[in-house]
Amino acid sequence: MKLFIRIIFALSIVVLAVFAAILLSGNDLGFGTFLSDEDNYSDLLTYDLDEAVTTIHLDFDVRRVNVTLTDDMNVSLDYHAHEDDTWTFDVTGDTLSVTQKQARTFWFFRFGSVSEAFRTVNLYLPRTIAYDLLINNDVGDIVIDAGETVTIHQLDIDTDTGTITLDDVIIEEGLDIHTSTGRITLSEIVAGSTILDVSTGRISVSDFTFESLEIDNSTGDIILEDGSVLGALEADNSTGKISLDEVLAPSYDLKTSTGSIDVTLASWDDIALDLKTDVGSITVLGDDQGKTHIDSSGSITLKARVSTGSIRLED
Repeated sequence: MKLFIRIIFALSIVVLAVFAAILLSGNDLGFGTFLSDEDNYSDLLTYDLDEAVTTIHLDFDVRRVNVTLTDDMNVSLDYHAHEDDTWTFDVTGDTLSVTQKQARTFWFFRFGSVSEAFRTVNLYLPRTIAYDLLINNDVGDIVIDAGETVTIHQLDIDTDTGTITLDDVIIEEGLDIHTSTGRITLSEIVAGSTILDVSTGRISVSDFTFESLEIDNSTGDIILEDGSVLGALEADNSTGKISLDEVLAPSYDLKTSTGSIDVTLASWDDIALDLKTDVGSITVLGDDQGKTHIDSSGSITLKARVSTGSIRLED
């Protein structure tokens, strides 16, 4: 009897897991209308700000955030409100704060599928004003890709789960991104002091200029391509490779516990090398250098440390 109960329990778990996977993939097996949660969302709502602010703070439980530009001189948002959500709009001093809190059910999540459009907040920024933008999001993607250059004064993003995508963005001051689980993809980016901090996810940055760059990743690759850092470039990874392709900086400090470090530069003439791997090999321009290689003849220092993995320098 106990064996029979265990078998039934195991089968139930498998069926529920498969059913959940199908729903998450977007296939509702014909039960879309029955299982849909979209009827509990409002029609598209708009919030128009009629006061002057310099800082915008978005704090959401579950939303996708899309930042774009407008010819209007006022900030506005489009969104759909769920019947169990609480939305708050507050202007204090020069700061607009927008908060969305999701009511917690007994199961801590909502049953029913919903299209991405219902969970998307569109933030419209005037083209001629550079704001401080702070985004806190528990679950959902963050996208700044307006099809034209977006200028922001300061940008801070902090998420638990979701991808972060920035394309063609100028950040006059610092860029600070923290995420627990999600991919960071940056392209055509200009920013001051930049910090990218990820627990689990790939970091990919291309066509960039930063005053300084600090990257900390626990699990996932770090890929940098076609960019320059005016100050120090530091990248620290626990599990995953670090790859730099035509990235210029006055100093490099690269570390990974498990994974390779690959650096490609057109010229190595003025670069001093400080390379070490515990388990792996070091190859400099095609030549095997064993496990340690030091060459101090250069004003630019490239330091690379690997516990398990190889170091490869190429032109």
